Amino acid sequence: TLSYMPHVAGLHDDSNVLTVLSDVINKEGSRRKKLLANHKCDDIWDLRSLGVKLPVLYVVIDEVMTIVSNLGDRPKEFFDLMKVIISQLPSTGIRLIFVPHRAQGVVDKTIRFLIDYVAAVRADPEVVRETLDIKKWDRALVNPGDTALRLQGHGKESFVKGIALTTSDSDNMELITNIARAFYKMGVEIPDMHSLGVGYNRDEDSIREELDVGNTSYRVQYSNFNEDEI
Repeated sequence: TLSYMPHVAGLHDDSNVLTVLSDVINKEGSRRKKLLANHKCDDIWDLRSLGVKLPVLYVVIDEVMTIVSNLGDRPKEFFDLMKVIISQLPSTGIRLIFVPHRAQGVVDKTIRFLIDYVAAVRADPEVVRETLDIKKWDRALVNPGDTALRLQGHGKESFVKGIALTTSDSDNMELITNIARAFYKMGVEIPDMHSLGVGYNRDEDSIREELDVGNTSYRVQYSNFNEDEI
């Protein structure tokens, strides 16, 4: 259902996760670095100030434990690629969001140190301490929206009461579908992300048919024009 959202460039299982991450780094990451250099910009926000609407790209990895178990003898390659994205690509607007469920024994210390923002949701105190890598936390997260947060560099963890929009997978799917349909009916700005390589597998025609939105407004937010000419 998430693939219906107009900003989702691709949706994959773990069968090609290493190729997807490699393309993000070597194709999209390299392209963005070159674009920043050509414009003498330090980061994506400087570039946007010049009118080049390069979209922020979030690589979302769910079920990290399952991926690691299915990679056989290649988990190190997986985590090495994650480290490159976390440490080298944020200035280009490429960010990583991942869900390990259990941090210790799954995500190594280097990655955990590099992550700027850590959250534990609906968890007992032991899991919160493990996830946030802290020594003290006594409050159980038992209600929808209960979250423990740690921001790198701030030195203090916080409890946040978030808003739970839905309480079941079926309701969540219906909500996402309705939001996606509303985006299309309003007219959306969709980035051209074919430069992602294998990571781009969006089937626009199929999604429009599934959402029953027909030929609504479609504006390209950012085109892959010849970057040497701008």
